[in-house]
Amino acid sequence: MRWKTGIFLLLVAGLVTAAGQSPETVTITWSFWGSPEEVVDHFRVLQAFQASHLNIVVEVQNAPWASYFDRLTTQFAAGAAPDVMFMAPFYFNRVVGEGLLRPVDDLIVESNVDISNYNQPLLDIFRFQGQLYGFPRDNDTQVLFYNKDLLDAAGVPVPDSSWTWDTLRSAAQALTKREGDRTTQWSFATTQDQFILFPRSFGGDYFDDPINPTTFTLDDPPAIAGLQFMSDLINVDKTMVPFPAFSQIGGVNDLFATGRLALAITNLPASLSFRDVGFSWDVAPLPAGPGGRRVNSLGGAGFVINANASHLPEAWEFLRFLAFEGQALYAQAGTAVPALNTPEVAAAFAASPPANKAIAISEAQNGILNPQIPEFSMIRSQFIFPAVERIAIGDATPQEAMDAIAPQIEEILASQ
Repeated sequence: MRWKTGIFLLLVAGLVTAAGQSPETVTITWSFWGSPEEVVDHFRVLQAFQASHLNIVVEVQNAPWASYFDRLTTQFAAGAAPDVMFMAPFYFNRVVGEGLLRPVDDLIVESNVDISNYNQPLLDIFRFQGQLYGFPRDNDTQVLFYNKDLLDAAGVPVPDSSWTWDTLRSAAQALTKREGDRTTQWSFATTQDQFILFPRSFGGDYFDDPINPTTFTLDDPPAIAGLQFMSDLINVDKTMVPFPAFSQIGGVNDLFATGRLALAITNLPASLSFRDVGFSWDVAPLPAGPGGRRVNSLGGAGFVINANASHLPEAWEFLRFLAFEGQALYAQAGTAVPALNTPEVAAAFAASPPANKAIAISEAQNGILNPQIPEFSMIRSQFIFPAVERIAIGDATPQEAMDAIAPQIEEILASQ
């Protein structure tokens, strides 16, 4: 995919041309990933910036998520990385220690910027050794999507904050439809990376500490209890879609959008796929675990500056716009759960459908941080996900699956 997209040229060519007429214009580069719908949101923010900053021309570099970070790695190696970058936490932790990103603490002081309204745990994701390197745009908050038409037909009340995982389990049994051995209507599904909601709801987690982990803990009793609950939904009740089945029947978003799934846990941007469906739907909080324990995801993408930005003052001006004025513009799109907690941003976020989307802001307060070590992505993809799939297909009990991978993961943690 070409880095400078035709969409960009169509949307902002007029602004760039106007800016280009000034002899004092400065050009900076900005990279991001995103679906076509999300890319339009980025361009909308960029248009607003360029309209009020005619001296700064922003050239866009856009790539799909699947190749975005490989491209950045190549660019960093060549000394040609963009000035301002949309950044995921896992990649931030990979490159920040190499001196490739520019701390912004001094720029914040010089510009008298107030960062107190940011969700502080989210802001801390972009800290390293006491220094702040960027601003979070959003949180990857998970919500419970529900197909109200299917619930009404089955006589199941719509989910609300009183729901527990046991409530969901009972509802799921009433919502599943089968023809022989074939399931024609699934009750519940979530993406594979969100399997962790089950262990966390029961008091477990990946490791003993997300920042400086020393021990693998998915084999501990609380985590095993959560994984067993998940396994029972899949293998005993047969109401939850097994993760390996997605490749055959479609992913979570597709199943929900086509009316084949009643309840789905996924992030709010999925709502873009549901705006034109032919049924009534909304969102609700995630179910609570034993003792009322509520969990969610903590961590979303943010914006950072290249340590070798070609024009630092202009790059900082753009980053500051993205972090403050831009937050309200992103919130208007209604898909990114905002990291900046101001009345203006909250109102902009709540103005678009679904009707109950404001619960995503409160749900963000239940977020738990994923491990922030560089090896985590590899550990999860090579060891944890395959073990979870063994549970999902009934090939191993949760204890057997986690015990089998514990020694390799402990060895990796010990080698840090």
